[in-house]
Amino acid sequence: MEKQKQQLQSQSDSREQLLKVAFLTVFLFILLLTSVSAAYNHEFIEDSYVKGSVAVFTGVSNNNADSGDPYEICIYDNTGTELTCDTGTVPSLNVLFGHSYNIPLTTSITSLTANLTVNSGLEAEDTTTVVTANNGTLVLSNITYSADPHVGKVESVRFAVIDYLGNKVTNAVCSILSSDSSDLTPIDGIFNGVHSYDGFGAFSKLLITQAYSEDKNYIVEIGCTCSDGVDRNCFTNGSANIGNQIGRISTLFYIHPWLENVNTVTNKSYYTLDDDYITVCANVTNNHTFRIPLDIVYNFRCGTSDSATDRVVIDSLEESRGISGETTQNQCAELKIINKMSIAGKNNSCYAATEVHVLDELDEKIYTYSTTSSEFYLYSDIAAVEEEGGNFMDALVIFLVIIGYALGLIYCSYQIFYQKETVVPKGRLWEKVMLYFIGFTVLSCLPLYGYYVSLSSQFTAITPFLMTLSIIAFLVYFIGISYYVIHVLETTARLNEDED
Repeated sequence: MEKQKQQLQSQSDSREQLLKVAFLTVFLFILLLTSVSAAYNHEFIEDSYVKGSVAVFTGVSNNNADSGDPYEICIYDNTGTELTCDTGTVPSLNVLFGHSYNIPLTTSITSLTANLTVNSGLEAEDTTTVVTANNGTLVLSNITYSADPHVGKVESVRFAVIDYLGNKVTNAVCSILSSDSSDLTPIDGIFNGVHSYDGFGAFSKLLITQAYSEDKNYIVEIGCTCSDGVDRNCFTNGSANIGNQIGRISTLFYIHPWLENVNTVTNKSYYTLDDDYITVCANVTNNHTFRIPLDIVYNFRCGTSDSATDRVVIDSLEESRGISGETTQNQCAELKIINKMSIAGKNNSCYAATEVHVLDELDEKIYTYSTTSSEFYLYSDIAAVEEEGGNFMDALVIFLVIIGYALGLIYCSYQIFYQKETVVPKGRLWEKVMLYFIGFTVLSCLPLYGYYVSLSSQFTAITPFLMTLSIIAFLVYFIGISYYVIHVLETTARLNEDED
């Protein structure tokens, strides 16, 4: 009996231990989940740095939910002494951010440790070693980038190149690459295109829009080599040939935005045909101290479907503009409300859009901001007063005027042919008839031309029906002219025969 009690007690203790272990495991798992808000891959770019170079600790956030949260990056030496710290807010998904430390050329530091905290919680930590340069090592240091980089501008980088003894190196051949990822996948670069001179190297590069975006961090990495070959024979003031040497350096740089808070707005949220125009504005902020020239394209599009592909552009305009430094303003244009067939007689959902192009000194477009307004509505209570791109009545008036002039010419030719004695006196008949013909044609074309110019934006895009009518009208018009010329010639010949 006593033995059975002991067995039961032992089983009870075992179950209790298992429950404790399971509870502790679940607790640790929950604690792990709640303590890490996102995954960060931050680390030092190099496993080891030589004294005098720049240690870069960088990476990206893999969780967009942390975007905008405060972060702090601190770098410590092997004794735990804080060397440098940087604060900011976490950028959007997969965008680089980090911090760097310029390692002194003469220092007792043997390692560096960096940590990243987000919302006061530790998210990433890494350690790298610091070693003294030896023969075979180029020390690249004091790297500086342009103070205010922008896409579309030529930017410059300068760096120092010395040997392990601290001598300035000439003719080191260097390659430069830029990357927007911590694995240094290149997006732009110069291969073997830079040579050092008297201890420094420098290069300039246009930041093209195909490779770079503004308001982002990038890494620029420089690698330099020397060799015993004739083309890569490096030397210092004290040595004609320093032999095979290699060195590298990296730094982070930030591309500043040209403009801040670019948006598209309209003056109202509801329009009718009686409004005639819609005011579309690009709301632009220039935080720089200098004026920025702009080219702005405005448009608005409407439709009744939820699909954006079913909306048609109603009107558009392109203008050259500009904005002064330290200014926020609306750059506006009035776009005409045209009652196209696709929106006529309907309550339409509409959006306005602007493309704000930043221009360089040669008025070339170097960066573009494309934004769309909030939804607004356009109510058309008339089913078919205006057609696609033009006014029905205007086109009809042009058609009737052309027909009228053509009939007038035919009638005049009839009068000359059948009643020549009463209409055209004898003597110098040809000159008088041609003078009358030319004058009548000029007077006929001038009002038509003026009317066409005033309505060109509508007349060139009228519906197929009106286009067909216009073609018929022009054919009748030219047939009338031909008919008129033929009868002038016949009449002249007959009168000449009568005089003979």
